[in-house]
Amino acid sequence: MQLPPNFSPAFRRSLKQEVPLWRERGLVDAAQAEALAQLYRLDELPQTRFSLVTAVALCGALLIGLGVISFVAANWQALPTLARILLLLGAMWGAYGGGFYLWRVRGQSAAGQALVLVGSLVYGANIGLFGQIFHLQGELYQALLLWVVGALLVAFALPNLANALLALLVGCSACLSASFSQGQIDQPLWWLLPWSGLALFLLLAWRERSWLLYQISGLAFSLVVLLQGVDRFGFGDGPPFVFGLLVAAWLWVFATLPAAAGVPQGRFARGVAFFAVALVGYYYSFWFALEPLPGRWEMASDSSSWLLLTSLIAGGGWLLWQSNDLQLRLQALAIAVGAAGVLLPLLLGLPDLAAIIWRNLTLLAMGSYLLWAGLHAGDRRAFLLGTGFWGLLILSRFFEYETGLLIKSAAFVGIGLAVVAAAFWFEKFLQREEGFKNA
Repeated sequence: MQLPPNFSPAFRRSLKQEVPLWRERGLVDAAQAEALAQLYRLDELPQTRFSLVTAVALCGALLIGLGVISFVAANWQALPTLARILLLLGAMWGAYGGGFYLWRVRGQSAAGQALVLVGSLVYGANIGLFGQIFHLQGELYQALLLWVVGALLVAFALPNLANALLALLVGCSACLSASFSQGQIDQPLWWLLPWSGLALFLLLAWRERSWLLYQISGLAFSLVVLLQGVDRFGFGDGPPFVFGLLVAAWLWVFATLPAAAGVPQGRFARGVAFFAVALVGYYYSFWFALEPLPGRWEMASDSSSWLLLTSLIAGGGWLLWQSNDLQLRLQALAIAVGAAGVLLPLLLGLPDLAAIIWRNLTLLAMGSYLLWAGLHAGDRRAFLLGTGFWGLLILSRFFEYETGLLIKSAAFVGIGLAVVAAAFWFEKFLQREEGFKNA
């Protein structure tokens, strides 16, 4: 069954509360209520992860963990080695065991999850303290990776969103720390870290049916890959904006994956990807962006860039093939066109004039999608964004080229009037559509 457009857990919880009231007031009958329950899968709603009690308990757990770590650090040198080891292991397993007992045996989920989180924090501290006890040498990212492995194992064994988010935060720190240790880490491993992490957190989000973890994992993955690309090429000797575009495009492909798995689709993530691609495309629509950059033409022979572009095309093609939502298909096409507007001139080495024309045309196509989405769905925001985007492109060309102040002022007035007229016309269009529906 094709999922409805608004499939967020918050909307479904609200709908589940409203349907019984509608039945009592006679607005829907039993068959209609059952149809709504099946369409929105109201019987499959995940339980609310965070209540006020859970939030307070987690904050308390963080304070307890920090307090324990500070106390041990203050008296560390006075303790014998055996006492240190027993204290560290006892604190960790005591927190895990107590959390499991309170959560799964006594049914006190807030306190249990808080203790499990304390156990993971103590485990992370234990890695550093055991290294100090036994005089172990290593890089920071290695200790962080060990912390991630332990926290992920606990998150898979005891599904706990707070523990999963801790693992995600530490994992991002490990990837970024590895960027400063490239002399001690193999390049394939350095590039593999975020991708393997993405696979694990995707699996964990699917297991927990957590829309929040799914979205945050995508954003964290995109940020890490972007920073890796900037670290590789540098702001002074390469086009980091291209990697920003690739990351945004990957975020969009990533956001489409749950459509076949019954998980809420990442509308927010695709929106971020759309405007990130539009922003990068807008930057490259200016002539100054075509100035020779060291390393620019090496992009054409860089296998990783071609691999990412091929994967982007494959992901977009898969989305267009499996989705029945016309607006989703056109959004995918608009993002793909915008990505091609930036990538193809760089990878194929198009002449400067052809590259500028191609990029401006692709940006106009993205603006046209926003206009269409506004008209098709009656979305004021999309229509006004599309109108403003078209106006921005035209004004940018007037300011980029040598034109007189009189022409610039005329352009300002003309485009301003056009935007206002488009807004009024759209309001009348919505009123006519509403009149047709009520007729």
